[in-house]
Amino acid sequence: MNCTNDEFLETMREWMENKRFTSDEATNEKIVKKVLGYLGGGDYVSVTHFERAYRVLVDQGEIKPFTENLSSMSVDAPAVPADVVSFIESSSAFEQHRRYRNDPVFRKQYDAYTTDKQSPVQTEAQLTVEAYHQMSAGEVIRRYRSDVMSRGLI
Repeated sequence: MNCTNDEFLETMREWMENKRFTSDEATNEKIVKKVLGYLGGGDYVSVTHFERAYRVLVDQGEIKPFTENLSSMSVDAPAVPADVVSFIESSSAFEQHRRYRNDPVFRKQYDAYTTDKQSPVQTEAQLTVEAYHQMSAGEVIRRYRSDVMSRGLI
């Protein structure tokens, strides 16, 4: 074998990202053993070695076929299902509180939703008279409730 362990692992990672991936350790071990057998003649490791080992092992029936690669897998799976988000955004506080108390799954999803929605407090620029008159009533109320300093001025 004319490569280092790091080069071997990097090539395997590249194969898993671009070609095929399985989280089954036994399958990965069989593929690695087969590739190491190919490299016994002094070859440099290549993505094609992994693909060839995969195809041979599938043809021999030693492993089951798999086609998904790491690049195609969804990294950002939503933590909160869409139906729960729509319920939270459209229902009353009473309904949300009732379901929060009685449904532990909803409680976890609600907590995940609220932590995702929270963002660090941003300092807002000085509010001009024109900008104040263009704001909606809801925005004025939100700012009033969140800003302690504005309460003292009114």
